[in-house]
Amino acid sequence: MTAADFIVWAQQQGDRRFELENGEPLELSAEKARHALAKHATARALEDAIGRTGLDCRVFPDGMTVVVNEQTVRLPDAAVQCTPFDLDSTVLAEPIILVEIVSPSSAYRDENHKLAEYFTVPSVMHYLLVDPVGRRVVHFSRTGQPGRLDTRIVTEGTLTLAPPDIEIAVLDLFGDI
Repeated sequence: MTAADFIVWAQQQGDRRFELENGEPLELSAEKARHALAKHATARALEDAIGRTGLDCRVFPDGMTVVVNEQTVRLPDAAVQCTPFDLDSTVLAEPIILVEIVSPSSAYRDENHKLAEYFTVPSVMHYLLVDPVGRRVVHFSRTGQPGRLDTRIVTEGTLTLAPPDIEIAVLDLFGDI
């Protein structure tokens, strides 16, 4: 299945959620409360950080599509885009920040496949793996040198994401869970 075919097909699947991995649809597992609350807290923290700066960026909670290539389509748990977007589209064309909330069922895919895939998207500058159980964030960011990423593991303090030049208190990414 191609990315374009998948997007049309996925919209016809009702409440079931899928990603496309190497041309094959992959149904996403049901979420536990901790995962859902961490997604909400992360999106809220990103939104608050952008609001403090006045940047013309938007935070998208779960449900928006990122086309990695013709065979792979992902649904990050949260995303930020700072360029214009189509209100009627399900696809983010130029996300700058992508977030996955780590759970036991998704950890391997999030830490390996998605890490490599997301940084093939030219606009992506930051990928955050938020671990609500371990209460840590792994922050991957482009260095400006082709093929190189910086990696930070943080459990407290402030996380700076530049671009788009926002700061987030790490604990805000977990909310009250």
